[in-house]
Amino acid sequence: MTRAFELAHPLSLDGLTLVGELGAGATSDVFEVRLGDATAALKVAKHSRGAEEHAREARVLLRGSGPFLPYPLGVGWVRLERGRTVSVERGAPEARPALLLTRALRIAETLSLALAGLHTGGIAHGDVKPANVLVTTDGRATLVDFGFATEAGRRELGSGTPRYIARGDTDLGDARSRDLFAFALVLAELALPQLASVEDLAAAARRARLPSPFDEICAALLAETPEIRASASWAAERARSARSALAFGDGGNGDGGAALDIEQSARLAAVRNTYVRLQASVLRTNGEVNARSDEAMPWLDALAAWGRDLTHFEGTTGVAGEPTASPLGTDALTRWIAGVVGAASLGWPLGSIARAGEARVGRGLVALARQRSASTWTLRDVREAIEVGTTDAERPSSREFDRPAHDGASIARLALDLARAPAPERALSRVEGDVDTPKELVVQAARALRLRGEVGRARALARRLESTETASWIAAVAELYRRSGDRDAAARLAERALETSARSATVDATALACSARLLLDRGDAQGAIDKLGTPTDVLGLEVLALARAHAADLEGALRALDEAEGLPMDAEERARLLGARGYVLASSDPAAAYASFRGAAEHAAAASALLEEATYATGAGASGVDEGHLEEAAHASERAARIWEHLGHGPRAARATLNAASAYATAGRRAEAIALASRALELADLAADLRASAYARCVLADLEEPGSDRGRAHATEAIHLVGRDDAEALRVRARGLRHGLLEEREIIELDDLA
Repeated sequence: MTRAFELAHPLSLDGLTLVGELGAGATSDVFEVRLGDATAALKVAKHSRGAEEHAREARVLLRGSGPFLPYPLGVGWVRLERGRTVSVERGAPEARPALLLTRALRIAETLSLALAGLHTGGIAHGDVKPANVLVTTDGRATLVDFGFATEAGRRELGSGTPRYIARGDTDLGDARSRDLFAFALVLAELALPQLASVEDLAAAARRARLPSPFDEICAALLAETPEIRASASWAAERARSARSALAFGDGGNGDGGAALDIEQSARLAAVRNTYVRLQASVLRTNGEVNARSDEAMPWLDALAAWGRDLTHFEGTTGVAGEPTASPLGTDALTRWIAGVVGAASLGWPLGSIARAGEARVGRGLVALARQRSASTWTLRDVREAIEVGTTDAERPSSREFDRPAHDGASIARLALDLARAPAPERALSRVEGDVDTPKELVVQAARALRLRGEVGRARALARRLESTETASWIAAVAELYRRSGDRDAAARLAERALETSARSATVDATALACSARLLLDRGDAQGAIDKLGTPTDVLGLEVLALARAHAADLEGALRALDEAEGLPMDAEERARLLGARGYVLASSDPAAAYASFRGAAEHAAAASALLEEATYATGAGASGVDEGHLEEAAHASERAARIWEHLGHGPRAARATLNAASAYATAGRRAEAIALASRALELADLAADLRASAYARCVLADLEEPGSDRGRAHATEAIHLVGRDDAEALRVRARGLRHGLLEEREIIELDDLA
């Protein structure tokens, strides 16, 4: 584990001992070798394509190292897991029959950690299936075969085994989301072996009654909306917690120090992999480090060595224009901290902390990761670790919540924690790990998770409430299902909530609003209006306003919002009303729309409602540019982009980043505009968003001198992406005119269109 975390320099082939042949493939022969006490697999390429494959695999494994992943020792060879292993291949007699729950949980935990290592490095495996999982006799899983690995944010489906893909879903999501879906199907087969024989595994797994905790883990990973699926690191924690609970119940103490070592290795790998993801371009260069040893992490020197080794192996000279490797700048450092800490850090003043520089930021994050989970870090912890170099070693870890108490005082403390904005991860994990938590607190925890944008986890937790007879709880579950994309289940539960409340001669307002919103989501605005009647609650009036706006009744929409304004409401409800007002006013009163979106984002931030904040901040950024509020628009858009990236919404992150780039370009701040437009282009390309890619290139073209090589290149590509007949062709082809790309005939065409 230490070698993978420390990112060793590539080793030479001197001193190798050949043990035997492991196998042969289309591009390489594979041999088992020894170097000292290390066992490794050495791949020998049969032709040039095999050499390219080796270099590609090395780059993948360097970005996604950690527990239960192969680690590259050099180009074409990786360290092997010690001990006898078998594949979890479907139907394999050694791996399948009668798996004990503890062993199944061990496989789930270790496979989760392997995926988490890849995903934090910005890499997706691309073909998660039983045949690509090797398991030792004690249940430790190693993920292998990275031939289909790709960027985690890439939405284009280029590979994968059909059985482990959500073929019936409208949106397959990005590569990371597809990994998580396939992983859930592997877990479902593991927990319920009879699923191995079904033809449509995805549909069967969604319907199956799996044993706990596989039921909730798989529910969170099989959500129809790809972006809301829970993370692999969360799945690892749920499996570990359940396995620990089983061990305690049997009078044991789990794996003791070994489990703690694995957890620490995973935390350290998350710090290191997030860094390598941000410095991934170094792996394609052949330069030296452009920094003093006290300015950069030691990893940078190792990455540069790997870059030189890989480019030499491929017979290339590296990426043109990038001869050196430099420490991360302030913006990248804020992304590093946020990527490690998660949602809690999105409201922190990371810019000021990041000014400490790469070396101090890295040492601080590593010191904290050695001690405890990032979910327990506070702003004070991170600031002191980075700026002062001290950490609070006595701070309790999340392990104290493995065995929850059910006395009155403990329940009261849990309720207070869940009422905080945002609710701490330890409280949410406790509810998830304790099936005996009172239902009132389950509802509270599900709402807190929804506010954090973790709708997949919220949905999994809400499954515990499906059998309740309390109308308000059923309605809350229905709304969660609607947000997670399961409209059929949402409609069924909303109607059940209405029927339940009708027995007491009342109407559940949340259920009614959910039913109306489902009609609106299907494009039936009039049906939604008829369903609502004359609502007197905040949520109902919000949906009524949106439905009237869809029906082109803007005055009626504003009347509904005005009526709602006079009712008592919390910060989230206030944010949603202001956001709805911004939507209604966007075309008729841009200045008022900007003010509404800006206020909505502020109230959403106060409620720690991340998805809503990102949505309204995006609106404020776009309308702010149009209204000339460039500084505010840029900041709102950058904030929105960070949240969208955290939530896994690549296309929306691309659009928000593009808004920020446009704001800076309009303000004449060329350096910031180029950096953000380049980032927007990267995100748009991964998301296969051709329109956003074209717009990003338009911004970059505008920032170059007329007729310059780079300006012409960006303008040419933008025109190609949009095409000649698109409604935006005039705007995009104008860049071609500026850079001298258009012929006389095309200029006349533009004049006619204008």
